[in-house]
Amino acid sequence: MAFNPSEQLLVSAGGDAVAKIWDLTEKKCVATLQGHLQALVKVAWLNAGLQFVSASVDGVVKVWNVKKHSCLNTFEMHAEKIWSLDFCQVAPLEKEDQDEPITMMLTGGSDSCVKFWRDNTVM
Repeated sequence: MAFNPSEQLLVSAGGDAVAKIWDLTEKKCVATLQGHLQALVKVAWLNAGLQFVSASVDGVVKVWNVKKHSCLNTFEMHAEKIWSLDFCQVAPLEKEDQDEPITMMLTGGSDSCVKFWRDNTVM
C-alpha cells in the first residue's frame, strides 16, 4: 500500500493482480485497475500523486494515471519477481537541456539486478 496524504488517497496492491485506489475521506474504493497478469507486490506514488506505479511478480512495472484510471506505460523490467521499487532525484546529464533534477525509478528483483529507469510517460 501507498498513501497520498494531500489527496487522502490510498493505493493497494493485491495477489489478484489488481490495484485499487481508495478514497479515505469517502471510505470507499474509487477505482479498480486491471492490467497485470500476476500478483502485485509493490505500489508507489509518482508525480505529486498524479500517477502511481505497480510492480508484479512477473517482473513487470506499470505506470497509471490516477484521474483517468488508466495504464500509461508498461515496463518489462526483470526476468523474475520485483522485490523493491522506489524513486530518486538525479542531476541531468550535461548534454540534456534542463536544469531540474530528473526522477529515476529504481527496481530490485529476484534476478539479482537493480535497474534504474527514467519515465518519459506523457501525462
